[in-house]
Amino acid sequence: MALIAIWFTQNKNFNATKKIRAKMIKELRMLSTNVQASMIGHETKSKEIAQLLKTHRHIFFCGHGLANCIAAEGALKMKELTYLHCQDITLHDLSNNFYGYFKRNPGSPIIFIILDKQTDKAKMIEDITMLKEAVSIWPIIVTDIKNEEERDKLSTLTDGRIFFVQRSGWAMSALLCNLPL
Repeated sequence: MALIAIWFTQNKNFNATKKIRAKMIKELRMLSTNVQASMIGHETKSKEIAQLLKTHRHIFFCGHGLANCIAAEGALKMKELTYLHCQDITLHDLSNNFYGYFKRNPGSPIIFIILDKQTDKAKMIEDITMLKEAVSIWPIIVTDIKNEEERDKLSTLTDGRIFFVQRSGWAMSALLCNLPL
């Protein structure tokens, strides 16, 4: 889809999008390398987490902004592959019905997609911490964060249930977050 969009804008000769097209083409060229780099070392951890996830009937995916689209796609793919109830939610939805569900069902797995370029990344991490303490969720995080301090904090928060993917610009990093799942 990205290539088709780039082709149409190039044929229309939109000079305003020339820099964006160049960045997107660069990201697409590096996609194969970034996919390989993102998958290194995840196979064992993926199998361990899969063994734990198969004991649950409901799996939730959570993201914000672009990560919410990736969470929705991840939930759909997981539902197609496992025939489990998989649903994408936002942290804002938790004030509605989901908070009560998590209160009644402690240890429910939620897969959080956190992107390094998210503007509200720190608030999301804070909200995950509060949610884990309040209703005892079972967080799994997929992220492209490079900061070692933030990585350590997230790893501690999830008890090691975290996947780090290769960062590759803006849009493709989000796409790579679906790979470990």
